[in-house]
Amino acid sequence: MNRFIAITLSAVAFSLAASAAKAQPDIATDNELLAAYCLGAANVEVREGGLGEIDSAVEQSRQERKIRTHAYLAAKGYLPSNIRSSAATQGITLHVKRGETDEKQCKANIDACLIGCKGGTDTETIYECLGKCWKLDPCPSLLHCAPEKLPF
Repeated sequence: MNRFIAITLSAVAFSLAASAAKAQPDIATDNELLAAYCLGAANVEVREGGLGEIDSAVEQSRQERKIRTHAYLAAKGYLPSNIRSSAATQGITLHVKRGETDEKQCKANIDACLIGCKGGTDTETIYECLGKCWKLDPCPSLLHCAPEKLPF
């Protein structure tokens, strides 16, 4: 009798656990949110690209990163179909906009900072100044979008 009760309780517990696992909300994962953030940043880079000092290899890398993040989000059901839940889609949309905003702010901060670097006379001082410019917020967040750092 005790064995029957134990087996029955185990079966009920297993069923409840399985039901709870299925009831998980459809929300965007950390990797999906990172991809959205990086896509937003890449959209700004590509749209505002074309500066004379940007090497074609750098521009090609940006294009490849944009294609890579877009393809990842498409495979996950976001672009262009948006078959995921509204909560998941809203998270993706928010992170795309955040990536765009951070990229624009980083570029503006660096442009303003570079003005101060032009007064340097030796190469080491100029490189040190440039390094400080890249450390201004929100630029460090954008480093997560480097191709070698993307988890997908």
